Amino acid sequence: SQLKYASRVSDQSSSFWSMTILREDGAVEHLCLIEVWHLDRGNVIHQAEGVRPRTIPTAEAWYWLVRWCEAERLDLREWDCYA
Repeated sequence: SQLKYASRVSDQSSSFWSMTILREDGAVEHLCLIEVWHLDRGNVIHQAEGVRPRTIPTAEAWYWLVRWCEAERLDLREWDCYA
């Protein structure tokens, strides 16, 4: 249900991020949609979906997701595609 996502955003317990990549030819390509939970113990990646809902991110998307988590100190251990 979209309502649960809207509720989590409005109470600031989570945020949503769209990961895109700029290709050499100038094309922008969507790689994945990410939900970050903001918990007392830190921020964790709760959910990450590929280009279609409820699909696993591609290997390229996963590579960049890991790099982003390292740079932003996000915990990826609780990741789930189907949450």
